[in-house]
Amino acid sequence: MLNLKTIFVLTALLACTESTLATDLKPYEAVYQTQAKGFNVNIEQGLQLRGSQWMLSNDAKRLSFGVSESSEFTDPGHGSLLPVRYKHIRKGQGDSKNSELVFDWKNKTVHDALKSGQAPFSIGQHTLDKLSVQTQMRIDLMREPDRKVLEYTVTDGKKFIYYRFDWLGEEILKTALGEVHCLKFKRTRRGNVRQVDFWVAPQWGYLVVQSDQFKEPGAKAERMSIKKLKYNNINILKK
Repeated sequence: MLNLKTIFVLTALLACTESTLATDLKPYEAVYQTQAKGFNVNIEQGLQLRGSQWMLSNDAKRLSFGVSESSEFTDPGHGSLLPVRYKHIRKGQGDSKNSELVFDWKNKTVHDALKSGQAPFSIGQHTLDKLSVQTQMRIDLMREPDRKVLEYTVTDGKKFIYYRFDWLGEEILKTALGEVHCLKFKRTRRGNVRQVDFWVAPQWGYLVVQSDQFKEPGAKAERMSIKKLKYNNINILKK
């Protein structure tokens, strides 16, 4: 039987572990570059802590067109993020595909605030949005660096989307920030032929540094590569 002193030590250790997990996320500002219709397009992504909530933003634009995404979520400290609000706004392309998902965890539902006629959608405890799933994967790799398969349930407010990430190996990647040790993963979606191969850097909390998207088997890869990074308030310069 454990004595009170041992129980106190184990409880303190567990609390310390959870606290460490809750603060494992670091703010960052990253700039990626890809191509769209033959033109270079910059994608700006950032993670910031605002009060008790994190906000992950993703912005891509060229001239008067662009796509802006953001996800607000909390980190309760036990490893599972709780999305609060997700926005997807297309600029210069009409607003029919715009959405603003609001999560109600008390009733375990999500509804689109931009579509008043759409009924709330019932969700499970670990349901994520299309952007917060990136951060959830990073946290899971921080906790278990040797994970080879990760699976998540995502919602768009109308249905569930199932993501699977499979480990493909390790690689030293040449980037605009220098050579970076990376883990390579493949992302697939159930019922969808699209595949994304991507490389994450353990030294920056498993942040994505490059991705190749294949719209169908045998298609040419659409590459996105990191160009600039400010991680935990430190500018990362090429070595």
